[in-house]
Amino acid sequence: MNCAVRKSSFRFALVLGFFAGCGGVADSAPLLPVVPLPQEVEWRKGSFALEISGIAIKLAPEGAGEFDAPVNELRRVFEMISGGPPADEEAADRIIYLGLPERDPDFLKLCQERGLWPNPRIGAEGYVLLIVKDLILVAANEAAGLYYGVQTLKQLLRAHRGEGVLPAVRIADWPAFRYRGVMDDISRGPIPTMAFMKQQVRRLAEMKVNLLMYYTEHVVATRSHPDFAPPDAVSIEEWHELAQYAGRYHIQLAGNFQSLGHYEKILAHPNYQHLGERGRMLSPVLPESIDFLRDIYTEMAPVFTAPFFCVNGDEAFDLGKGASRAQVEKLGVGRVYAEHIMRLRDILKPLDTRMMIWGDMVLKHPEIMEVLPKDILIGTWHYGPLDSYAHLIEPFMQAGFEVLVTPGVLNSHRIMPDYRQTRDNILTFAAEGAEHNALGLLNTVWDDGGSALFSRDWYGVAFGADQSWNPSPSGDTSFDERFEAGVNGDPKMGLSRAIWHLANLIDLSPTDRMNEIVLWDAIVPEPGGILRLSLEDWDQVIEHCKAARQALDEADPLLNEGDLEYFRFTTDLYTHLGRSRRAMLDAARAYRDAVSRQNNSRPETRAKLSKAIELIENTRKSLSDLSHRYRDLWLRENRNYSLDIVLNRFNDGVSALADVEGRVSAAMKDFDRGQSLPPAADVRLAIEELTGRYFREWLMCGPFPMPSKEAQSDSPPDFLASAGGELAARPGVTEELEYDGNTYRWGRMASPMLAEVNLASQFPENSQNVPIYAYSTIESPKFGLVPATLGSAGAVQVFLNGRLVHQNHVKRDLQLDEDKIQLPLVEGRNHLMLKIIQNLETGGWGFSFRLPDNTVRSRKNRYYIK
Repeated sequence: MNCAVRKSSFRFALVLGFFAGCGGVADSAPLLPVVPLPQEVEWRKGSFALEISGIAIKLAPEGAGEFDAPVNELRRVFEMISGGPPADEEAADRIIYLGLPERDPDFLKLCQERGLWPNPRIGAEGYVLLIVKDLILVAANEAAGLYYGVQTLKQLLRAHRGEGVLPAVRIADWPAFRYRGVMDDISRGPIPTMAFMKQQVRRLAEMKVNLLMYYTEHVVATRSHPDFAPPDAVSIEEWHELAQYAGRYHIQLAGNFQSLGHYEKILAHPNYQHLGERGRMLSPVLPESIDFLRDIYTEMAPVFTAPFFCVNGDEAFDLGKGASRAQVEKLGVGRVYAEHIMRLRDILKPLDTRMMIWGDMVLKHPEIMEVLPKDILIGTWHYGPLDSYAHLIEPFMQAGFEVLVTPGVLNSHRIMPDYRQTRDNILTFAAEGAEHNALGLLNTVWDDGGSALFSRDWYGVAFGADQSWNPSPSGDTSFDERFEAGVNGDPKMGLSRAIWHLANLIDLSPTDRMNEIVLWDAIVPEPGGILRLSLEDWDQVIEHCKAARQALDEADPLLNEGDLEYFRFTTDLYTHLGRSRRAMLDAARAYRDAVSRQNNSRPETRAKLSKAIELIENTRKSLSDLSHRYRDLWLRENRNYSLDIVLNRFNDGVSALADVEGRVSAAMKDFDRGQSLPPAADVRLAIEELTGRYFREWLMCGPFPMPSKEAQSDSPPDFLASAGGELAARPGVTEELEYDGNTYRWGRMASPMLAEVNLASQFPENSQNVPIYAYSTIESPKFGLVPATLGSAGAVQVFLNGRLVHQNHVKRDLQLDEDKIQLPLVEGRNHLMLKIIQNLETGGWGFSFRLPDNTVRSRKNRYYIK
């Protein structure tokens, strides 16, 4: 009977004391504290006492080398929970019997007498486990199955250590998927150390993961092309060492190297710029590109142990925009893409390696399926919650391809993963993959943005391991308790409790989706400038962090205790972000009070200045401390490469606060000498409280050059003509267009200021009289007019769904909400385009935009009216 349950959309609320039993029907059924959840569980009467002095481990057959790893791990667990190793067999009254029945007649007879053997369902990786009063028996067909049976036993021992006994049970277990994998992105920031990668192997193996892949763009050091790799890149020798190490834990290491898109880091190197289709894609039609990939794959492929190598090939947005343009015009995008993939297959085939690609380009151009050989393995991916993923699986299966379903733990530009989304995504994708007989599940961990740390991902990785072994048919609610008891050995469930307290931040305005944009928000203005800070929802953020921190401090894990530090840092980081905003508003208020009192009461003025300095100093010290802690946590996992990029952003904040502190201290000294206090803007304390939520993330293109006389008119040129024009353009990230012989690319921008987008500071190298476009979408639940407010430094035009709905060519500086607009939104997706032209007289250039009467959430440049 299957113990797991599922529901298609899992909106999780933590409740302690969940049941977990076979069929999920009996409230009295004991919890089986194991990840992944076994397929068949039969509870029996009695228990096995854990007094170490009377327990011995016996092997069948004796001396088999494949038993070394599981036996040693089992001994370490006993030492951890009982303070010593098992006894000699002669002195024991209870036996732990591990073996392969088909290789030992006596063990085979025992298994048959107990009704455990044969079991045709368990295959090469399954096992049977029996626990009764005087015997624990683990039997399997192959060494991998025996290893996995011991992992289940290890988790049971940890979970029941405080009880002194293991409950009697019979388990028969086997995996749903042939491949149960994890892919770690190591090309967007952190590159793990060899020690940490080996730790990943050990922890993944305990959860019965048998495939490990690292997403790789430029962070591999090859002998043929050593120049594009950073100093801390993973060498071919290290890959070989890791592959051999993983094999000892029944994990196959799969190779991965990009072959088309996401090439910006390699193409940035002077020796490889000529291989680019554009700045972010390798040109597939240049013979030199194929020679380059042949060199890389010839070195990499032989050192990996999995039977396939992932060339990626995803998100090839720039096909046809460079050297491949003529070929694409002649054959079409699909054919050019397919021919590139087949050339790479021809490279890998003599290396005795099967090719794997991501499936997005094939789904976008289905004609590719008719061309590609069916031995190519497809990774079909999606990382958000959907009601069904069948449309991502069935086309490949129907065309005769084998498929890995590929959900994910998405860290992209986030402080920590959104575990609601992660659980929904994995749960449904795994179940539908099993229903369609997918070859496996590859749980991907993506780190776009470069600041994510893997130790915050273990919960999602464990959930993926759980579902890739035994996909739950209707929403097993026991996972948290099983994860904590079996994997972490924590009866207090500290980590899971903390995760779900922090998950409340997903719904709050400043911490929406755990987006890291809030981490780099400005909290002090530039000299002479004004900054607006919002306190909306920050008190709730701090309360949720307080509850999460308490759960972490109450945790009592037997192992993996280091993971807690990464979440303690997370709670303290969010708490700092909330407190720093209030502190800077209070410091600004204190300074304004000082300025207003300076001619009336010198003691009160000085007290206000001292208060402002104290608030700024404490905020600076808090951020500095977080920076040091982040560095320490990074280096526990990773090499030095790219750490400076993140630390520099922390240090910029520390430096800005130190500058404000110095300015106010200098103002106080001058005041003590009889001078007047400077205006708040001069000491960078012109800070005001903001209400309302403005659009901060946009897709932008430009700036474009424009003659002055045209800028003076009410009809500036349409710079988007090559992309369909301002009324019809529906741009996507990295899309390009031509104007006046030059190429322009759309790219995302997130303003560091809450209320405005300061284009003058974003593009300081541009002279006056330049326009730029800012694009976003608005999802509306209904049709109707929706009030919007707009401010602009410079002329502005507003286009919505193919119509010019507002324009203002008055020479002006930015005032928030100056223009009032009624936007005629349609139900569903609306396309919003702003065109902002720099103010010729003042040089001011920027804008603000919001929907003041609506609650709005966003994901990048996509906005949603709630």
